[in-house]
Amino acid sequence: MSLTEQYIEKYKAWLNSMLSDCRETVERTERILCGVNIEVESHDYMRADLSGHGQLSRITFTKGELAYTCQCCDAPTGFFPLFLVGKWYICFRRSLYGFVLLDCETVLPEHEYFPEGVLHDQESFIVCSARQIENLLVFGGCYWACPGECFVFDYEAKRFLRLSKLYPGFALDREEVREKTLILHGEDQNGNKQQISLSKEDLLAALETRGAEDF
Repeated sequence: MSLTEQYIEKYKAWLNSMLSDCRETVERTERILCGVNIEVESHDYMRADLSGHGQLSRITFTKGELAYTCQCCDAPTGFFPLFLVGKWYICFRRSLYGFVLLDCETVLPEHEYFPEGVLHDQESFIVCSARQIENLLVFGGCYWACPGECFVFDYEAKRFLRLSKLYPGFALDREEVREKTLILHGEDQNGNKQQISLSKEDLLAALETRGAEDF
């Protein structure tokens, strides 16, 4: 059982114990991305006194006769198309944390990452957006109730770079990718507007010296 599946089973046990008597609503959505049909069935659970809330979803990816289905303990908030090493992938989340890269040719997950510390009730990074500079993935998001954060993931080396570690005191407002350059917009520790530009070579060098295997 993968780390993601362990977390989902733990979440389902909590859901059964806390929300067994709650109101359930179901929503179904469908879309096509990179030639893959994506069907989402989301179940939202809410106690009558609003003291408890949870969500479980099922996502089904289909392309011709190929199909892949997985459970999620979150309402999917986005599916991001990425073109890596000559193939299309769909990046998505199965929980609030981590991400999956689904190969659009085989309609199977090629790489799935989940921060192990979450299984021990540690907070971790929440992916809200995914961009790329060739084979480097740029994840924008945050930690729960914290300022914005940005990670770079080297698809080939499978290593992460937390950019706040490179620039302590820098408060990120937003990130963008322009002409193979990652641009960070924010403020320095004195509240002054600041813009930091990082080329692909800058990011690869930082990944080599500061990269890690975990968020």
